[in-house]
Amino acid sequence: IPFHKATNSLTRHGIPTVQQIANSFGIQLHYTAPYYPFLNPAENYFTIIKNSFVRRAIPNTEEELRLSIAESVESIGQAKSQKIFNYCIFRIEIEALTTR
Repeated sequence: IPFHKATNSLTRHGIPTVQQIANSFGIQLHYTAPYYPFLNPAENYFTIIKNSFVRRAIPNTEEELRLSIAESVESIGQAKSQKIFNYCIFRIEIEALTTR
């Protein structure tokens, strides 16, 4: 249930919402933007590691998994890592432009 729908149904039952309680204390709430995994460089980086390397290696033990991850991080390299981060920054900038 989206947060606003849940809080709206609470007010129908006479239960104050977080917004109402905050207002009663003079507190102004600021909401964060929804989470977008594609804007998080770590999500993109680990997706590449998981799909390209770990699933191919099919590790059976924790040690094999750790080795597979280490090898995949080394093989991705600095240039590819920089591209991943730059892509996320570009997406953030595009998102900011399109939501104005």
